[in-house]
Amino acid sequence: MGSPRNYRRELDVGSAVARVIYELDGVTYNREVFASHPHQVLVVWLTADRPAALTFQAKLSRPEAASVLNLGNDQLVLRGQMWNGGSWAGMKFLARLHASAKGGKVAAVNGGLHIERADEVTLYLTAATDYQMHLPDWRQGSPAVTTAGQLASAKLEKYSDLRAAHIRDYQDLFRRASVCLGETQAASEPTDSRLNAVRAGRFDPSLVALYFNFGRYLLISSSRPGAMPANLQGLWADGLQTAWNCDYHANINLQMIYWPAETANLTECFEPLDRYLALLAKSGAKTAKTHYGARGWTVHSLADPWGFTSPGESPSWGLSPSAGAVVTRAGAGRG
Repeated sequence: MGSPRNYRRELDVGSAVARVIYELDGVTYNREVFASHPHQVLVVWLTADRPAALTFQAKLSRPEAASVLNLGNDQLVLRGQMWNGGSWAGMKFLARLHASAKGGKVAAVNGGLHIERADEVTLYLTAATDYQMHLPDWRQGSPAVTTAGQLASAKLEKYSDLRAAHIRDYQDLFRRASVCLGETQAASEPTDSRLNAVRAGRFDPSLVALYFNFGRYLLISSSRPGAMPANLQGLWADGLQTAWNCDYHANINLQMIYWPAETANLTECFEPLDRYLALLAKSGAKTAKTHYGARGWTVHSLADPWGFTSPGESPSWGLSPSAGAVVTRAGAGRG
């Protein structure tokens, strides 16, 4: 097997579809990926310009607190339960990976899905936990039932229809705002080259517009009504021990994430933070009374999905009692 040629990786922020294209041994391979909000499924579509060219193995894995099993010949299930401070009896989670192939065959092999000599393959990934904000014990339903329903719904649709529904839903928000600052020849270059050139002093106004659009893509993709608000790494955290625990920093970072919400006409994307503030206000009232003998509520630098509002681990950065007022200003002037 030779080395890949003409490799191209791109993200279309206008449609929220990612693509990878490359040539290998005379075959051009194409991969499209998107996360559908209306169908609650991540979809990967793999094609090649030669019949029977797709042979690979798909797996699910997690470093701890999870097990993987095959469900038939075309589905993997990863499931587990988190540590709650005393035992592995905390939040439950479950993910399903299903493979649908045109041509060739799909088989469960060694804890994975082996796809052999397919013309086209569509992978569907659904995932859920039993967490729900505001419930007294934060649990809601079964992630197994939730993911089974999501997967069954997505499988009823053709790939083209899933893709179209995703783009319609996303563009309903994305197309509410636009900015044009002019364009130079640099617009045709890879983004990393453009960034390096700007650091060296080159004028590239359309890169600023792209940055604005990328910020809107991030907010639309990670903050929708009914879900949790966007955290420090949004939905793209990689690993178990992420930077700053992938939590909420209420002294400035959380506000920065939501600055584009009203400016870019994305009011719906603010709903998760609006609901989260109500959770913080409830637990933060206890913190204000306990630590300061004060009425009202407060949150310090650190917050989490369970409403942690106490001072952080170090007074030099964790003692920020005004963070409640600051984060509330993220929604000032709404409506």
